[in-house]
Amino acid sequence: MVVLSVGIGLGGWQWQRAETLTGNDRVTAQNEAVRTGLTAAGGVGAVFALLLAVRRQRSTEAVAEENRFDAAERRVTELQLKAVEQLGSEKAPVRLGALQALDRLGDGNPEHRQTVIDLLCSYLRMPFREPGSMPENPTAEQLADDEERAQERVVRLTAQRLLADRLRAADGSAATAMVNPRHWPGRFDLDLNRANLINFDFVGCVLHQADFSNAVFTGNARFDDAVFAGEAWFTKARFTSNAVFVETAFVGAVTFDKASFDGGSRFDRVLCTVTSCKEAWARTDDGRAHSWPPGWVMGTQGRRAGREGMWTRLHKAEQETGEEAGTPATSVAVRRHGDRRRRD
Repeated sequence: MVVLSVGIGLGGWQWQRAETLTGNDRVTAQNEAVRTGLTAAGGVGAVFALLLAVRRQRSTEAVAEENRFDAAERRVTELQLKAVEQLGSEKAPVRLGALQALDRLGDGNPEHRQTVIDLLCSYLRMPFREPGSMPENPTAEQLADDEERAQERVVRLTAQRLLADRLRAADGSAATAMVNPRHWPGRFDLDLNRANLINFDFVGCVLHQADFSNAVFTGNARFDDAVFAGEAWFTKARFTSNAVFVETAFVGAVTFDKASFDGGSRFDRVLCTVTSCKEAWARTDDGRAHSWPPGWVMGTQGRRAGREGMWTRLHKAEQETGEEAGTPATSVAVRRHGDRRRRD
């Protein structure tokens, strides 16, 4: 209708002008009016056709993009479900393959990295008993069970290593650190509540919120030079060997309430905003050495119900001053790790 209206309108206007002429001039003008109307109608029609084609093309591209996104999401979901299913396999090599598949999935899909981290944490929260605790004359079944636990130990160590690799901002010591090419930048949370962790090495890792409440750290637990950008909980955590938090930065509040330090502990040059160690215990016999977060000291040595050895309970002391005794950690931690990233 619009095309016809434009053609008729323009042609009719020239036709009216032709009515004022006579003879051959009138016939020529009328023919020209008809040609002008048809040309205008054709031109407007072509414009409309072009607009429709552009609109159709955009619609087709939008649908294609949506289909590609849906296909990619379906593929990610399928890979994720397959990996989760493989994590439940009875065979350790299959579980190891599932961990590597999840790691690759997160590496290629940044928007799914927190999900991958959540799955790794969920696996580490599963019950686990260390191998080696068998009677003097074990049965074949007991030997097979111990072998399975030894293989599961390898799987759990792999899950811990993958987590640390992706959260560690730099490799090496603070003096010689280089940017870690496997690092996933971002704000990632960890939920390792009640996890069984073995020789846990989170040196130099950068986290947001982290929950280690009720976790059992078998072997050394190292958080040297790590940064906790959000809150951190170690409530009722048990450190069976050395717990090392040298130059660790806690930007948010951190609590070690009711934690148990069976081995030595080092909280040298810790940067923290708020620290709580209410009813935390530390074993003090056999030459175990301890240094504590700013404002906390050991009490009188004595026995602890249900536990071997000599123990002492931490209590609040007068807050010291200076960076090493509890300087607000935000600017210090950011500055320190910013300097480290520039050493490439």
